[in-house]
Amino acid sequence: MLQDTTSIQGGYLQNITDWQCGDDRIFTGAVTGLTPTDPNLSDCYFTLKLNPNDTDADSILQKHITVFLNPAGQITANANYNNVVLLLQVHSADYQGLVTPGTVYWWDFRVITVGGATWTVASGQVTFQQQVTQTNQAGTIAALPMNGQPQFRGFTALNPQYRVGSVGTFNPGDIYFNSNPSAGQPVGWQCTQQGSPGAWQPFYTGGLGIPVTGIIPPVAWTWGYGPPTSGGHAQAEIVWNLLPQNGTNIGWVCVLAGTPGLWAAFGIVSL
Repeated sequence: MLQDTTSIQGGYLQNITDWQCGDDRIFTGAVTGLTPTDPNLSDCYFTLKLNPNDTDADSILQKHITVFLNPAGQITANANYNNVVLLLQVHSADYQGLVTPGTVYWWDFRVITVGGATWTVASGQVTFQQQVTQTNQAGTIAALPMNGQPQFRGFTALNPQYRVGSVGTFNPGDIYFNSNPSAGQPVGWQCTQQGSPGAWQPFYTGGLGIPVTGIIPPVAWTWGYGPPTSGGHAQAEIVWNLLPQNGTNIGWVCVLAGTPGLWAAFGIVSL
C-alpha cells in the first residue's frame, strides 16, 4: 500500500509512474483554489479512464467519498471550510483485471460543493507497473493468467463448466466459490481454460482435485455429466457422475492419457 500525498495538490496533467499493479493506494491532501462563495464540499470522485474524453459512464473505475466516513475514505474540514482535506483509498480489488501494465490511463479528482459547483482539482495520467512479484525475474513479465490478477466471479452451487446459462468469457485463473460448501465438496472452482464457459477445476482445502475428507487421490478427481472432450488428461483421472441414476454409471476413468484421452465408464448404479 502506498500513501500518495502529492497528487491531490499537484494540479493538472500529472503523471503517476510508481503505481505497482496489485497495490492499494491512499490519496490524501488539501483542496485549494475553490471560490470563496461556495467552499463547502459535499462529494468527491476519483475517476479512471482509458481515454480522457470518455464519458463517466464509460470509465474503468470511479470511487466516491463524502463528508461521512466510508471504506473509500472521507472529506474532512474545519468549521469554516477553509481547510478541506480529501482522503480516498483505491484498493487492488477495485481495478484488478480491468487494467494492464504498460497502458496509459487517465485520472482526475473532481469535487462537488454544497451549492452544486463541480471542480476538477487534479488530473493526469497513470501507467501501472508490473510488480516484480508477478515476474519470473525483474523486468521480465511472467506468463501468468490475467497478468497475475484473476477475477473473483462470485458464488455458484455448481461447476461453471456444467452450469446452464453461464454468460461471458472466462479466463484462466478466474475463481468461483461454492455457495453451499459441505464436507467432501469443493470449496470452489478455478478456470483452467479460457472460454464461454471454459474449463473449470474444483479445488478443496487440500488443493485442486483433493476432497476435504476421504482418500487423497494421486491424480485429479473432478465432477461432471460425462467424460472430458477437451484438454490434456492423465491416466487414472476420474470424473464422478453429477447425475447418477438407476442403470447409469458412477463415473468415468481415463485409461489412456491424451487430449482429451481415452475414457471408460465404470460402476453401475443399481437399486
